Amino acid sequence: MAAQALDLFATIEGHCLTRMDISHKRALILECQGKTHEEIATAENVSVATVGHWLRIASSEIGLCLPAGTKVSKAVRGYWVGRHLDDLPGRRRGPSYGGVAS
Repeated sequence: MAAQALDLFATIEGHCLTRMDISHKRALILECQGKTHEEIATAENVSVATVGHWLRIASSEIGLCLPAGTKVSKAVRGYWVGRHLDDLPGRRRGPSYGGVAS
């Protein structure tokens, strides 16, 4: 099981999904920081339903990079977010993954 998890994370490492919509990336990051869908909706000035839609799309895009049948859990999404924060405009490169804006 641990070897499968390592393979999964190695697969995620190889896919930055730079074409993912920036709003979807932000929603993923905020969710991984513990924000509720309501808080994300307020921050993004959209409806809660839109936030849910964005998160489903983002999860699907991550899932397309993974082996068929792999569940895209919050842990997998969180790992992806941590590895791809540098893809967001306005962020400096570096190990600042603790939720602190750069």
